[in-house]
Amino acid sequence: MELMPLQPSTCESAPVRFTRRRTGSSCVEEVAEVACRIALGKGYAVSTGSTRADEYDRGVEASPFDKLAYLFALVGLYVMIGGLFFYGFWSKAVDGDFKIPPPLEEQFNKTIIGTIPGAEVSWVIVTIIEGLIFVLLLASLATMEFRPSKRKPFLLTSLALALLVFGLMSFGQNATEQHESVASLYGYFGATVIIMIFVRTLPPYTSNRWLS
Repeated sequence: MELMPLQPSTCESAPVRFTRRRTGSSCVEEVAEVACRIALGKGYAVSTGSTRADEYDRGVEASPFDKLAYLFALVGLYVMIGGLFFYGFWSKAVDGDFKIPPPLEEQFNKTIIGTIPGAEVSWVIVTIIEGLIFVLLLASLATMEFRPSKRKPFLLTSLALALLVFGLMSFGQNATEQHESVASLYGYFGATVIIMIFVRTLPPYTSNRWLS
């Protein structure tokens, strides 16, 4: 939060004592800052560059419903996102040994994906990103972003990477004319955007009384 001192002309209007002295052609005003702040009610204007997280007030006590709703929301979010991408990564990387199933490889080889970057490379890229999303969720837990007073950069970044995964998979399904799968992925994409917005409505981005 940046503080901007008031202009001397503003303090002149307050009933405080100040002195002037000449230094060359300039006029220097020496104002008793504390007296000016008291006379004006506030001595500094607050910059509008602050964010809502900067304004988080730890002194606001959350109600029992706020605490329970926050707990249920965060547990559900971590379990859903973590489970989705952990098992997606595990099935491709561990069970599948990073190898694309032959029917999918044959399907993608008929499109531009088979040439650039290649069906197998595309499969590996998606697998790695899914694993990275799960790692970011673990980092979010390790840094205790689940606490109301903690900002949530790891959690939000993992959700942003999820958007990338859904976008890449949707491109592949479009290329192979799998329209039903494209519609499902579009739904996943939109739901993830809503989740990101929802996270930004939680503390510390809003008050502890976030339900009201």
